[in-house]
Amino acid sequence: LIKAGVSRDFICKLHPKAKDVENIPTFKTIEDVMIERNFEPVDLFVVSVPSKMAVGYIEQAFKLNAAKSIQVISGGFAETQKGAAYQDYLENVISDIRKTKPAMNLPIINGPNTVGNLYQPCDSNEDDTPYSTIFTPESRSSAHGIKEGVKECALICQSGAFLLARRSNLAGILNPSLTLSVGNQMDLSVPDYIEYILSEHPQIMVIGCYIEGLPDGEGVRLMQITGRARSLGKFIIIYKSGRTAHGRLAARGHTASLPVDYRDCKRYLTHSGCLVADSFQEFENLMITASVTPSLCKTITNFSQEHVDVGVACLSNAGFEKCAFGDHLIPAGKGKVYFPKLGKNASNIIREMFEHLKLTEVIDISQILDVSPMMGDEGYERIIRALLEDENVHTVIAGLVPEPLCLTSVEPLIYQENSLLNRIAKIHEEYKGRKIL
Repeated sequence: LIKAGVSRDFICKLHPKAKDVENIPTFKTIEDVMIERNFEPVDLFVVSVPSKMAVGYIEQAFKLNAAKSIQVISGGFAETQKGAAYQDYLENVISDIRKTKPAMNLPIINGPNTVGNLYQPCDSNEDDTPYSTIFTPESRSSAHGIKEGVKECALICQSGAFLLARRSNLAGILNPSLTLSVGNQMDLSVPDYIEYILSEHPQIMVIGCYIEGLPDGEGVRLMQITGRARSLGKFIIIYKSGRTAHGRLAARGHTASLPVDYRDCKRYLTHSGCLVADSFQEFENLMITASVTPSLCKTITNFSQEHVDVGVACLSNAGFEKCAFGDHLIPAGKGKVYFPKLGKNASNIIREMFEHLKLTEVIDISQILDVSPMMGDEGYERIIRALLEDENVHTVIAGLVPEPLCLTSVEPLIYQENSLLNRIAKIHEEYKGRKIL
């Protein structure tokens, strides 16, 4: 924010003990901030503490009307069994406050369970730094330092990792003016943001969305807004996960998304004018085609899907890949692909790693493993080895978004002797009869 030109005087940091953080004075409570500002609400309140603590901060911000908007980075809400109670409590509290104070401009909430947002005006100069609340270091992204690319486009993603991966993959071709991570959609939804972009950012011509699910009633609204977008000559491109029983279960554990019939969803969205992508690659291709050569943009027909008989274990540090494994693993060859039930040894090793990193507080251990951005090189290696040793596993697919600091997954770190790349190469040599993707 400081690099983007925001004055230090306009940044208020909360911390229970420290007097300052990065040379910016801190406040112990939200009430202290409000007193300092003569009870003028801040423009944006970013919450990135554990969910149990986040509930109190969000509730207090509403009661004091301390912010115009709230960005909740914190995970561990409705996407987990334990955190669902936190989100239910917050939703009820916020609903009651809005009913009792309908005339007040109370905060709007993005999230929880997000990676942050990034904004750079379409008419910004190459030397301008974007406004960003994304918590991963920009230096870990392939988009770092790259200013080229079409800006008249936007990304709206329920999965923060999907957002990060698309920014990296599309760098140099597309440079989205808006990249928005919406997480669990407790308050603001994907349709809310599309509607906002159509109204406030008319220069944006292409909006790409990664959706796992929508709140009640928002599906119909999405179709209505899409119709409006198409009448304005704009493209709405959607990747919808949760297509199979496994994919829907993965989406529920990632962003608390409720199951919906994918075939009906695709049919209705296509009818309303959306371009619905069947794969991540197709999503990127459609984004590029619609942004760079919109006259050539068209939907791509589905390919026939067959089955093959093999037990496949999957893990990733990105929730959207967890969903994709459930959606896309089945269509390959003849027969049946299945997610094997793991034996005792593999299950124990996985639980040990999750408990060591305290992941069980924010992520449930499921058949398709979401190891989160907190899983480092050693954890990846131990889990992959445990899966390969399991008698029910024929093949392991390991997904990896490289941005997290705990991984030696970017240059020049990959050249270290004990880097994740070399660890996996060694495993590949040891298990020549067992494939690792």
